[in-house]
Amino acid sequence: MSETVFDQVCSCHGIIEQAKAAQSFHDSYIQINHNSIQTLIGSNYKKWREDLEIALGLLHYEMVLTEEAPATPAADASVETRTKFAKWTKANKMAILIMRRSISEEVKGSITESENAQAFIEAIAENFQSSKKA
Repeated sequence: MSETVFDQVCSCHGIIEQAKAAQSFHDSYIQINHNSIQTLIGSNYKKWREDLEIALGLLHYEMVLTEEAPATPAADASVETRTKFAKWTKANKMAILIMRRSISEEVKGSITESENAQAFIEAIAENFQSSKKA
């Protein structure tokens, strides 16, 4: 028995509804994840870093803390290369926003800003490692 156009439309509608539900769940999940990061006040650096790494991992953004930024792709670069660059760029931007949002105003003033998530978290770590030595 062949599928009718009506059956195909109904099937597509079901897939669309599932995709919308999955996106809604993903959006809620993201909100829960960055709300679960303790605000960095200084004395809680270790806990803040653990919370941050878990949240970035769950969001699939953790690669910006461990991988170097890919070079800007040439105009004739492959789709795979452009996609990898776009994914890394978005993850980097989101990781920085999540970090900035989870740092108290008092602590923000003592940290060197960066547009690279890896450099930014290293500056934060350096700030707290050097303050423990003093």
